Amino acid sequence: MKLFQTVRAALATLLTAEGRRAWALVLLAGAGVAMTAYAAGVLYLIREHPRLAFYLGLSAHFLILVVVTGYAGLLVKRSIVAQFGENRRLSFEDQAEAAALAADRVAGAADRAAEEVKGDLRP
Repeated sequence: MKLFQTVRAALATLLTAEGRRAWALVLLAGAGVAMTAYAAGVLYLIREHPRLAFYLGLSAHFLILVVVTGYAGLLVKRSIVAQFGENRRLSFEDQAEAAALAADRVAGAADRAAEEVKGDLRP
């Protein structure tokens, strides 16, 4: 029963954007470790054949490129903007970043309003 509760709690994190990003980071790290171990083992087995070792090493570097690209996609702000003609614009941004920017704007506006009220209340 305790295992079921643990699995349920872990899967509940998939409901939020930050939880999905965290899971993606963990899974990318695990895949990177697994593929590195696999490539090292196979390279050891074919160490007698330089041509095969070269191509396997090249493909291992390609897998590392894929994992690093995945990390970059997770850790940087993603934004896509396209302009169609004069009046049409299509924009996609990370929701977490947009929400943080909106919260900062609201907090800044509240601070400015509080300062104005303090200035008006002074004799």
